[in-house]
Amino acid sequence: MITNESNGIRSGIWQGQIGSTFHLKVEGNKVSGTFQTVHGAPGFDETFDVTGFTDGEFIGFVVLWKGHNSVTCWTGRHCRDEIGEHIRSMWHLGRKYRDNAQTQPTEDWDCVLSNLSLLYYKGPLEE
Repeated sequence: MITNESNGIRSGIWQGQIGSTFHLKVEGNKVSGTFQTVHGAPGFDETFDVTGFTDGEFIGFVVLWKGHNSVTCWTGRHCRDEIGEHIRSMWHLGRKYRDNAQTQPTEDWDCVLSNLSLLYYKGPLEE
């Protein structure tokens, strides 16, 4: 059973299943922060800006992969259930190239990838 006992998405560190990490700041309905990925061409040492919105239970945010010719957007729902506090989301990655070396341009049929992800709440942002 999905509930929303925490009154919505809150500022903090949110981590994906394989370790990619969001540092999200929620102010009213605006979401901002940074993202570090463990997947794809960028190294974990690269930090990317996050911008988006929330109504408390639902969230939508975007990361522009500067220098990597791609953008990803997530849409999700805040949940608290047997696996803890998390955001169940779907992401869409728009990319110009199929490969990390950026030598194989995409076609219309393969320029967008989609998948599901869970983002687990790991704790508050450091002051």
